Amino acid sequence: MSVRSSSQSMLLPFLILHFAVAATSAPDVVAQFEGDVTLSCLFPSQPGMNLQRLTLTWQKERAGAEALVLHSYYYGKEQLERQDQIYRNRTQLDPEGLARGNASLTLRGIRIQDEGVYLCHITSEQGKISVRRQVAVMVQSAPDVVARFGGDVTLSCLFPSQPGMNLQHLTLTWQKERAGAEALVVHSYYYGREQLEKQDEAYRNRTRLDPEGLARGDASLTLRGVRTQDEGVYLCHITSELGKTSERRELRVGAPFSEPQLTFSLSSAGVMLTVHTGGGYPMATVQWLDEAGRDVTAEGATDQQVDEQGLYHVTSWVTVPPATHSARLTFMLTPRVLGAPITWPLSLQLSPGLLGPPASCLGVRLAVICAACLFIVLLAAAFLYRLRQGPAGSRSWRKAEEEEEEQKEISCPIPASPTGREQPARARLGQS
Repeated sequence: MSVRSSSQSMLLPFLILHFAVAATSAPDVVAQFEGDVTLSCLFPSQPGMNLQRLTLTWQKERAGAEALVLHSYYYGKEQLERQDQIYRNRTQLDPEGLARGNASLTLRGIRIQDEGVYLCHITSEQGKISVRRQVAVMVQSAPDVVARFGGDVTLSCLFPSQPGMNLQHLTLTWQKERAGAEALVVHSYYYGREQLEKQDEAYRNRTRLDPEGLARGDASLTLRGVRTQDEGVYLCHITSELGKTSERRELRVGAPFSEPQLTFSLSSAGVMLTVHTGGGYPMATVQWLDEAGRDVTAEGATDQQVDEQGLYHVTSWVTVPPATHSARLTFMLTPRVLGAPITWPLSLQLSPGLLGPPASCLGVRLAVICAACLFIVLLAAAFLYRLRQGPAGSRSWRKAEEEEEEQKEISCPIPASPTGREQPARARLGQS
């Protein structure tokens, strides 16, 4: 029995040493900004292990200063009296996991300042172990904040704080990035009060900090009366007794478009349907679809104009051919930021002959016009022919008329004489 106990005591240090080396060489942890991350920490355990004798401490290293306490467990329960202020309500252990040798810690709402080295120190009946975790915070893109045109918006910015922190040592600057130029100063705080001498003119009387929030580590900025020009990337830079912090926020501005208005016009080219809507931001996507769902936007045109406030006004039209007696079209406007897509079905019914006479009527009119033209041509030809004959032609024409008159006289019946007898033949010819 004593020999067996001795062999266990010799084997145990080897097992603990091997475990510690394996855990220390674990890869670094990459945490997503504003997400959650679990820092693993495993230690030797055995069934029925007495957790009253387990001591656990999670810490974060600080260069040239005492490590911050994230979470502690001893005397059989979690002990949070010494937990640093910036980790309050953000850490979680699995009590059941401790009995299985799992002291992993979950950290919620990852911030930029959470990046660094974390240490897990454990003392148990099995011995001591320390595990090191290097945490890198990844920001894929600046978190988008969407604001409604004309409304108010709050840009969040949190930083490490502690009770009784001296705000005289706090320096805060909110800036807006500008491509190829120096950033605009939106709001500043230092020497224990707000400093607005360097504030850009565009933000005068439009920004507000919460002084009480600064004492709690909240440097969020409220921007009132949002304009389209406010869109862009904002930076929050903080320097305090606990170090430096920078936050980045991208602000997007949106304004919904008004209810569309429809007008139409008739011409020989067909029916032009025109839709008007405005007051939206940013520029929207416009489509026309036929009843089969095909995109017929290319058969018309769309014009988007910007007013002095930076808002867009849309005019879009499409033409229905005159041969079409009925049509079903759908107007679609898709905003890029705020507001639901506008889908407007349109049904068109054309009365016969509304855009012009039917084809048969056109044929009759064309035939009449051609006959009239032919008559005019023949009349002109006859007139030219007479002109070419000259005076001789005119005399021949008059002689022919005289002979025609004489012939008429010869053919006319001779009236009877009073005596009832016919006159001599020379009398009928008018001879004396």
